[in-house]
Amino acid sequence: MSDHSTGGFFEGLLMIVGGIVGAIWGYETGGAWGLIIGAAILGGIGKWVGTVADWFVKLALLIVLLLLNAAVRQFIWSIIESIF
Repeated sequence: MSDHSTGGFFEGLLMIVGGIVGAIWGYETGGAWGLIIGAAILGGIGKWVGTVADWFVKLALLIVLLLLNAAVRQFIWSIIESIF
């Protein structure tokens, strides 16, 4: 198996959107060189913002799972206590 890690959903999406927007903006302001530079810069910014967004989604999911784990444990423990 390959250990190649791909980026998360938001990372890929925002990198592509940033690259397209940067290319359009760069072409309008600086021609062909502006297209390349704008796509690279805004694509990189989009990738960074997407990485942060993916991290926040993972953190929120982790918190939800921890809270759900605690609720399930308390429910099972209350059933065990009621039996005895």
